[in-house]
Amino acid sequence: MGISLIKKKLLNETNNLYSEDEIKEFQKLSREQGLDIVEYVKNISNKEEEELLKQFNSFGSEVSYIDWENKRTREILGEIYTSKLGYLSRDVRNHLVKNEGKDIKDIYKNTSSLFFNIINKIEDNQLFWVVFGWFYQTYELSSLRLKEFENCISEERLSIRFYERSLLGNTMWLIHRRLFESSDSYSVYENFDEAKQRIVDLNRTNEQFYSFLFVGSNFKNLIEKSDDDEVKMYRGFKVDIKDKEMRIMDKENNKQLNGIGLSYSFKRQKCIYFGTRWTSFDLFIRTLIFSKVYSDEELENSQNLGKLYENLKHKEGLDWKRFTEEKEYRDNFLRSDIVKRITEDSEKHHQSSQENMDNKVILREIENYNKDTRGYVGDYSCKKKDIIMFSDYGGEDEIVVLSNKTKMLSYQVITYEEYSKSVNKWVLVSK
Repeated sequence: MGISLIKKKLLNETNNLYSEDEIKEFQKLSREQGLDIVEYVKNISNKEEEELLKQFNSFGSEVSYIDWENKRTREILGEIYTSKLGYLSRDVRNHLVKNEGKDIKDIYKNTSSLFFNIINKIEDNQLFWVVFGWFYQTYELSSLRLKEFENCISEERLSIRFYERSLLGNTMWLIHRRLFESSDSYSVYENFDEAKQRIVDLNRTNEQFYSFLFVGSNFKNLIEKSDDDEVKMYRGFKVDIKDKEMRIMDKENNKQLNGIGLSYSFKRQKCIYFGTRWTSFDLFIRTLIFSKVYSDEELENSQNLGKLYENLKHKEGLDWKRFTEEKEYRDNFLRSDIVKRITEDSEKHHQSSQENMDNKVILREIENYNKDTRGYVGDYSCKKKDIIMFSDYGGEDEIVVLSNKTKMLSYQVITYEEYSKSVNKWVLVSK
């Protein structure tokens, strides 16, 4: 059986995506033990899950996970932070994991498989929210595994009150901020052992440690609401641009039909970002903006990008002012063959940037990811008692709510004017 067939079979049987080098090593070791390669890999995969789960459950109720002042709490949280369930964090995988000499190419799918196989077996409820919150915050495109995330949330897990769930769910992110946001963090440690020690050394009062959650007013306002108070929020989502019949909302029954998910936010501008990223439209516009800015400023080493804008202007007749102001003109231009070629070339030529490589790590493991979509922002409401947790991750002011507990009030297509604000650091100025 060829390597590609083995890879596919292992993916189907174990939900893990292994590299060719790993498969070759598995072939050698499985032959030495007289085992079929799939049987061998299943055994080691199960062993890894069992060992991690055994470690997590061995902590038991030894500590309170929101008692940062307790040194033992910090030691345990250091073990959790450096476990494989934290590998989805870009900083962790691009610095700590790579520094350990480990391959990150298929890390997204493998880490996800590990999480969903053990999360419901974690015995301590506080520990569950610490692990769930960190994984959920670093998982991209959670709507693609909506049911699996929702299946993690039981009445038993919700027995911990909202305030504590949110503190627990943000604990790893708050650790991460302190590890990676200080100016000298990258020179302070280079491996997991040093990271663990740094966590232990983060000696703060509980109030100081969780202070980031209270910088804005949104979390404080949520805490003060009663269970039956209504909460207003937004959500960015995408629908297939080719499907003209796709209905977004069943207005008669007040039910959203497409674009549902768990993630909502108090910040509408953030939702515009999530409603447009990783789309062909977004890729073309960003490429064009870079080209136009570089052409305007005549920056050194930017000739190719500058020429792109000039070629579009002179050879393809692009009128930037009309493009930014007239929807019909813009839509017609976006459907042209030249745009398709530019987006394809852009994906090839910008593979060196770290952000683009990170996106490829994610998107290459999501089969048939559709980039040909249109972005929308919806207005929603829910009861405070139905909120799973509040997340401060990335300054998103995110509210996590089960999809059947929200009410869609309205939705609007994301306009070019709104979109342009999300990329304003590239100076959208018309010639």
